[in-house]
Order: sequence, then structure tokens, then C-alpha cells
Amino acid sequence: LNDGALYRVYINLSGTTKIGGYGVSFLRLNTATNSVANIYNENVFVLSYGLNLNKYINSLSIGIKIKYYFWGAALTTDYFGNSEKLGGANFGIDFGILYKLFKDNIYFGILLQDINQPRIDDNRVKKTDTKFIENMPFTLRTGLIFDFQNIHISNDLEFRNDDININLGFSKMFLDDKFVIRSGFSLRNISFGQDITFGFGLKPYNFLRF
Repeated sequence: LNDGALYRVYINLSGTTKIGGYGVSFLRLNTATNSVANIYNENVFVLSYGLNLNKYINSLSIGIKIKYYFWGAALTTDYFGNSEKLGGANFGIDFGILYKLFKDNIYFGILLQDINQPRIDDNRVKKTDTKFIENMPFTLRTGLIFDFQNIHISNDLEFRNDDININLGFSKMFLDDKFVIRSGFSLRNISFGQDITFGFGLKPYNFLRF
């Protein structure tokens, strides 16, 4: 944007229970200019819970995530003076399985994202207007996780529509697991290009993480 900016906000709260763990998070992407505070925004509110099934099936855990997608755009007016404000909202569902392999520090996982393929187009679009309907695509991710004391390495393959993506992540804990640094590498659709990321996190209490 020539006279504006692109904002990204992420907030996460997570913790553990006797048989699993929970998470609550919010992600917002917003574009704005000097004159318009909100041109376009995309948001997702997430509730997740993971359950350890060792009592019933050794080395197996499952998790579910419920996501509320909502987006909106600034009020626009066409040539004839008609005004409209676009926006939409819907729920998405993820389900995952994590299995501990023959060694305690190696795990295999499968994640099914947006199983219900929720509609994310404008709420006013009718079901019969198929050319204007847009759905979140179903995504399948599978990979391995390696845990070595305070070092965590993960890699996975992601299948989405006709795309195949490769992801690699690394994290290391410090200060009795209260501070973590993270880095990641992604190869999008094998040949489209790559992304490199870096970040850090804080865990002042067991129930609170940033």
C-alpha cells in the first residue's frame, strides 16, 4: 500500500490438564491507509484440545480444533451511489492424531484441516450462485517430530488441492523451558519458492505462553 500498512496480530493462551492440553488463540490480518482504518480484514478465533489416550491405546494422542473464520471490508460505493459492506463468517474443524514410535523421542502425526470445507465467501451469496462460492480447501498434513531434551525438530508434507508443500521447523528451549527460539523453512508447491521464518516465545507460567 502506498499510503498505508498491513498489520498481523497473533495472541495465544495454552495450558495442560491431567489428560491433555488446551489452547485458545486469535489471528488477525488487517489492511489500512492513512484515511481508512480498516480496508480489509481476515480473522480466525481458535479453540483446541488434545487428549492423551495412553490409558486405552498406548502411545496414542488425538486432538480437535474448532475455528471461527470471519472477514470484512470497508463500506464501498459504486458509480450509481449504491453502498455495500462485504463480509462473511463460518466454522472450520481440524482433527489430528499423534503416535509415539519405537523410540520415546520420535513421533508420527497426521492432521486433517478444514474437514468440513467451510464457505468463506460473502454471507449474502446464495447457494445457487456457484461461481461466487468460495470454500476453505481440505488439507492433509503428515510428518515426523523429533524431541531431544530441549531441542524440537519437525518436518511434514502438506497436500492441499493440487499443491504439495514441504515444511521444516526447529526450536530450542532455554531457562528451564521458559524461553524458546524458533525457526522454520517452507518449500511451497515444491518449485514455487521458499519461506524462512524466525521467532521466539515466553512461558512465564505453565498455563500462560506468548
